[in-house]
Amino acid sequence: MCFVGNSITMGGDFHHNIALAYALGYPELQIRFFNCGISGDVTKGILKRLESDILVKKPTCCVLMAGMNDVKRDLYSNKASTSVGNIQEARNRVLEEYYLNLEEIIKRLIGLNIRVLLQTPTIFDQTAKLSGDNYFGVNDALGECSNHVKLLARKYDLPVIDYYSILLKLNNQVQVKDSAATIIGSDRVHPGSYGHFVMAYQFLKSGNFNSIVSEIEINTHSPKTTKTANCDLIDLSLKNKKNIIFSYKEKSLPFPRLSVGFKPDSLVSFTNDFNMQIVKVKGLAKGKYKFLIDEIPIGIYTSEEYSKGINLANIELTPQNIQAKKVLAAYRKCWEQESILRTLKYVEYSHLKDFKNKENVDSVKNHFTVIMTGFEKNPQPYSGFFKKSFDSYLLNKPNEKDIENKFDAFFEEIYKINKPVIHQVVIRRE
Repeated sequence: MCFVGNSITMGGDFHHNIALAYALGYPELQIRFFNCGISGDVTKGILKRLESDILVKKPTCCVLMAGMNDVKRDLYSNKASTSVGNIQEARNRVLEEYYLNLEEIIKRLIGLNIRVLLQTPTIFDQTAKLSGDNYFGVNDALGECSNHVKLLARKYDLPVIDYYSILLKLNNQVQVKDSAATIIGSDRVHPGSYGHFVMAYQFLKSGNFNSIVSEIEINTHSPKTTKTANCDLIDLSLKNKKNIIFSYKEKSLPFPRLSVGFKPDSLVSFTNDFNMQIVKVKGLAKGKYKFLIDEIPIGIYTSEEYSKGINLANIELTPQNIQAKKVLAAYRKCWEQESILRTLKYVEYSHLKDFKNKENVDSVKNHFTVIMTGFEKNPQPYSGFFKKSFDSYLLNKPNEKDIENKFDAFFEEIYKINKPVIHQVVIRRE
């Protein structure tokens, strides 16, 4: 599965979260997720690199998002409004080019029997009270792009993930409480960590991702009526209804907390929709009961709490959550290599596409120096990003094959450590 797009895709947190969710939720599938984002890219650029950067990976599915750069945000600056003759005509022209190029990408992929998933563009935050330039009208143009993506989805009978609507809605809600708050970055363009998490949530929601990690319900009065979902009960022992022992094997792992203090439910109902790992016991005598997994104390809960159900996904010290964190750690190693590889591609497609002497390191280095000297004379907002990318290219290009091998090795590791195992649960009267 190739995620194709611009810097929002190249940065990748939304599809990183999606990849992690699939590795945990469907550990037997082993889907390969490829980052095919290029910072600053437009649909015309995607068409040019379609063969060399995307089709070369032999995808069975391409997930496509473009528009943020196609609308040419500078056309909405105060300077453009006064310097461009017919500003509305110029804005309409770039939208028409976007519509044509996007449809051409879709037709080429469909013609190769590649499944296509369309994504609307994300939003440009033109409502937050932030310092810096605010190009009013950009988000309205992106809304038009979003509508056209949906039109193409209907025309070609394709799934579409609507990021635009949910990000706009939630961003507006956040700003009701704080007019300077945003789930998009301070540059108004690139979603922050919560924005990317919302995007991953919307992707999973659109794809009918399994909401149940696992569920087991035991009735002490009627053990034969035990119910399970997405797990297999291995054995069950009831001792005077005061001690319950069972072993079970789940078919998924819970989604771990991404970082200290991260709140997955602050903007969306992620836990209820995708992270329910329930143990429910009915018929317990009134009192408190200790909960252990593989002899590890997890907590003490009342009989009423057991009757309602304990969501283990919310408890970070369970063996399942610890295993899920190891999967996340392995994926982060993978993403580090991916970031290096995408930087190499970014530099090649954005700064070396017409350079004739790419094999000569000194020539490439001199070329970068000329570019940076130009930025010193004519400062650009992203010159720091360019310098960092050039330095990374010079350092890592000679080792590109080794980095690709590391990426593959870390991916293989993920699908060795993500398989659920049998756990023993003990519920003991205190």
